[in-house]
Amino acid sequence: MIIRPGIIRPEIQERYGHGRSERTIENWTKHPDWPAPVGRRGRWHEYPLEAVEAWIAKHAPTEESTPAGKPTDLLTVQEIAAHSGRGESTIRGYISRGRWPAADKEENGVKLWFRSTVDRALAGLRPYRPREGRSSE
Repeated sequence: MIIRPGIIRPEIQERYGHGRSERTIENWTKHPDWPAPVGRRGRWHEYPLEAVEAWIAKHAPTEESTPAGKPTDLLTVQEIAAHSGRGESTIRGYISRGRWPAADKEENGVKLWFRSTVDRALAGLRPYRPREGRSSE
């Protein structure tokens, strides 16, 4: 067995993607705080696994890393994004297209949703999966 010193972008997508697009993962690697590459594997930069895990925990937490909280907790769009593992722009898109429930409350112009409302809305969404065999023609 070959022990690899790091992780490449397709492996990051597989391990941490959680419904996120390949473009999102690519954008992560362009973030100023993203770990520096430790080498290459084929055409991909290879990044230190521990540093990637630390970056993701800080900048892109998944549902598994977000505390469950109480059903009556009020969440902002940013908190919904962190809770769901989706991007803020994705959540805002759901709202603008009518694919998200109305806010449960509004305080000082900030829309808020109960965690229970968010969980019900997320359960009704299908996960993002790129289509197989799509060509760019």
